[in-house]
Amino acid sequence: MAINRRLFLSSLASGIAGAAAAKAITPPQYRKMPDTDLKLLDNFILYAAGSHGNRVARYQHFYDERSASLLTEIDIKSGHIKRSDVPIAGSHYPFVDADHDRITILDQYGRQGAVLDMDHKFIAHLDAPDGYDFSGHGTLLPGTDLFVASLNFIDPQTSKNEGKLIVVDVAQNTPKVIDIVPSHGLQPHDMALSPDGQTLIIAHNGSTTNHRGDSKYRYLKEIVSPGLAVLDAKTLALRKFIRTPFEAEVTHMDIRADGKVVCCLQQYLNTAKRSRDDALALFESEFGQENIMLAAVELGRKAKGISLSLPSLLVDLDTGQATPFLENKLYQRQAQSVAYHSSTGKTAVSYPYVNGLLLIAPDGTAEAMSSYGIGLHNIAGLTDLPGTPYMAMAGFDHDISIVDMRTLELVHQIRLPLLKTAHISARRV
Repeated sequence: MAINRRLFLSSLASGIAGAAAAKAITPPQYRKMPDTDLKLLDNFILYAAGSHGNRVARYQHFYDERSASLLTEIDIKSGHIKRSDVPIAGSHYPFVDADHDRITILDQYGRQGAVLDMDHKFIAHLDAPDGYDFSGHGTLLPGTDLFVASLNFIDPQTSKNEGKLIVVDVAQNTPKVIDIVPSHGLQPHDMALSPDGQTLIIAHNGSTTNHRGDSKYRYLKEIVSPGLAVLDAKTLALRKFIRTPFEAEVTHMDIRADGKVVCCLQQYLNTAKRSRDDALALFESEFGQENIMLAAVELGRKAKGISLSLPSLLVDLDTGQATPFLENKLYQRQAQSVAYHSSTGKTAVSYPYVNGLLLIAPDGTAEAMSSYGIGLHNIAGLTDLPGTPYMAMAGFDHDISIVDMRTLELVHQIRLPLLKTAHISARRV
């Protein structure tokens, strides 16, 4: 369909005005914690791995020649912040293994990872095998010295181009790759262990060809087999593969105390290299006329495509049943992190591009909200602070908020540049 530019611009102006009135957001309100509660935070150190580390923190728009990755360590009790360069091109998730004196950071869609000690001293590089790259996530197999990480087949074309898992012995002075085994799915990304430590669950994007710029295709990714691979944590043998019911990538996940998995989905409208009118028409057919004011911004910013409104899923690993949660289409686009909060049983999902946060309660109720209310723009990283009513949440580029998961109130904030941080992790001390 053709877009009438005069009507579009007039509707855009009125739409923006209406949106501004309807979506006026009050500044976040801090709730002062009792001293007894505040002391609970003294037991935690937070970690973030920024992939724009060559953007000097004091001068956000100035780049120097150092590595692009930067590890940030934050002692909540003292407020001390330590930053260290990581000699790899990019970074995704900081996996902290204090028992082995190791911090492992892997590039996402890159060929290299880095192993540091707890003082941030560089120990060794990890290299992906030929034909594969790292997808950013890994974990330690319970009761072992073995760190396992996911590997993507580079440019997969069919379901035969499945991913791999690289197994690394981190107990040695120089970490040693001891095995590379199948991941049992396409494009493995996030992973988590079951509460009993017997099962490893891996989220697989399930996508192959990228249709960027080919206007024959409505969506950017060719989704072949998205889902969760359920593996034996000791042998890494496949127990079952649960295919998820939407034609969208399964990107991130976490597992609840009851053994059910919450995972989030991703797919894009293929708007790149289309004419402006064609892209607007495609946008309107997907999102509706009432949301077309978003297109003026998004078509200019998202050259690779525009993320869809998609549910997060609660998956029962025993039955394979997947329950969708799409509480607010506005706040549930471009999903990033999933984290289970052990004290309240709630699971949080972040949506950085739309400043959205989804909360799924143990009783099956859910709500979606703006992250501005907890003081965060482009909310991304999430991590439980076990044994406390709090969760740490981070903006993609700035700031970490400590949120009371009972009330969803902001109780403490750490103001600092995070330099494109997708995920954060926490260590109890």
